[in-house]
Amino acid sequence: MEVYHHSHTERKKFSHYLWEFLMLFLAVTLGFFVENLREKNIEHHRERQYILSIIEDIKFDIHNLDSITQKRQKRAVMIDSLIQMLNSPDPDQYGKEIYYNARWLTYYFQFINNDRTIQQLKNSGNFRLIENPEVSNRIMSYFDQEIRWIEPTNKREELFIENYILVLQDLFDNNVFDQMLDSKFGFRMPDGNPHLLSKEKNKLQKLLGSIHFLKAINIFLMTWQNNYKIKAQSLLEFIQKEYHLQ
Repeated sequence: MEVYHHSHTERKKFSHYLWEFLMLFLAVTLGFFVENLREKNIEHHRERQYILSIIEDIKFDIHNLDSITQKRQKRAVMIDSLIQMLNSPDPDQYGKEIYYNARWLTYYFQFINNDRTIQQLKNSGNFRLIENPEVSNRIMSYFDQEIRWIEPTNKREELFIENYILVLQDLFDNNVFDQMLDSKFGFRMPDGNPHLLSKEKNKLQKLLGSIHFLKAINIFLMTWQNNYKIKAQSLLEFIQKEYHLQ
């Protein structure tokens, strides 16, 4: 009779299991850290791309502010000239200039900051990518808080211009305004020397009053724009320094 003996596999030592566990743990942990590092690198790259885009937005704002400030400076000169001519003993001798300046003041120059990148960050929930708290705070102050603060003044200027246009109807010949229209430049200096429809003192004072408010708010907005440009330049320099972009 043959006897079969069962083979017995040698049992692994506890230390062997412990070593396998440690190796698996290290592999998982290392994989986690590698993945985390990869995500961090991706986020840092995206942050830098957003920062570069914000820098371009600020540069665009500075250019836009310079352009609008030049227009407001021209507006200030034309307002002073118009007030002087209307207060002269015979305004009709300046008819051509009065019509041109008066019509030009109906233009509206509002600064709108270029917040495309900030809106993209907000809408996508990626504003968290900007990890430097001082950078994020200054960006929000520049793009959001400052603009919300000036909005009521911009709306007020719109109302002043609307009121000014209504006042013009009592003193200016709309046929002359119509002849001044130009398809290329908006409008041009009128031909000849058109006169005011009336030189009645009360009507002239009403017009001068509406021009005064346009002058006052134009000065205020020019001051704000100059201050805002300083903040834009300061923010630009700060971001470039923080991200070593200089």
